[in-house]
Amino acid sequence: MLHACLQRLFLVLFRLWRWDEALAAQPTTPALRYFRRFQQWVQQMGIIHGVAQLADELAITPVHLNRICRTVAGKSASQLLHDYILHEARRYLTYSTYCVSEVVYPLHFEYSNYFAKFFKKHIGFSPTDFQERWQTSSILI
Repeated sequence: MLHACLQRLFLVLFRLWRWDEALAAQPTTPALRYFRRFQQWVQQMGIIHGVAQLADELAITPVHLNRICRTVAGKSASQLLHDYILHEARRYLTYSTYCVSEVVYPLHFEYSNYFAKFFKKHIGFSPTDFQERWQTSSILI
């Protein structure tokens, strides 16, 4: 578990480093600045917090945050948060040796069955099936 936590820490640090480089090169508007800060919060601790808490961290209302996200990305803040969770889940299931019950903890799901329902609802099949399909396809390559 300590190894997984250290991996996550280094991943967050790397993303922050890359994020700062990308921000310096682009012009910004107030909405875009809020959106970028929202993305940073999601990458740092978004799985732990909901949209309302993230909006509080940005000192704006959840409605305004949703409006900004829809303008910039074409999706609501909760959809972007779900996309991030699914991306991280796929990454853990694909590139780590974790089983599904171990992936639940870094993604901050309380129970593995909640995670399995969430994953199946958005991806179309269970996390176990996803992991097995990926392992099978990588063996064939």
